[in-house]
Amino acid sequence: MTQEDFDLFARKRQEYAGHCTLALHAAFGVEVEWFCGEWIHHKADADDLTSFVAEFYDPYFDDGQLQQRATSLGGSWMDSGINALSVVCRLISPDDLAVSDSRMTRPKESVCLEIQGSVDFKWSQSRGRGTGVIKTSWTTGRDQKLTTLGFDSDDRKIILDHSAQQVILREQEQDQLLFSCSNGLPRLTNHYVGAFRNLALQMQAGTDNFSYCQKLHRLLYQAENWTT
Repeated sequence: MTQEDFDLFARKRQEYAGHCTLALHAAFGVEVEWFCGEWIHHKADADDLTSFVAEFYDPYFDDGQLQQRATSLGGSWMDSGINALSVVCRLISPDDLAVSDSRMTRPKESVCLEIQGSVDFKWSQSRGRGTGVIKTSWTTGRDQKLTTLGFDSDDRKIILDHSAQQVILREQEQDQLLFSCSNGLPRLTNHYVGAFRNLALQMQAGTDNFSYCQKLHRLLYQAENWTT
């Protein structure tokens, strides 16, 4: 939940001299895998990416009251921010990404850290500077997770619909379905199939993703504790 917790975890990992992989499950959604594999390699260059808007919403409030199932999740940013970051960082290196502003809605006398978060990012690329925002909320009444990607010098958008497991191309206000999951498995099942497949590859190579995850969590905690 905090940078101090993560640092303690890192020291224990070093003490036991083992491997530790964090299951960044959202990064292995079938729609993310398809986009990174099919679209980026055959239709576009990741360097063309100039903007992103990631919206990760969960309906965890009923009649102004936080649902019991959400009390252990910390807050909307702490729960979903890392998922959104893991998706974005499939396309943008966390070494290049920086927090530029952060706005958290923190309820008084509540067990959750925040009910809404909106965090601005920037990164440098060969063609200039990119900008992005990650929005999390438990108050919209929606169970919806989308990442919208903007590209250099045109009006096309790519929408990664994580909830529907689809990829949509939007041009001139017209939507074209590029990919839709057809394997019949639940979204989270597909996520963890991908995460465990990735774990198996790391085990075979004798590696883990811990250093990478440290970078993502550093951004997560920086946004959570942001002061201007």
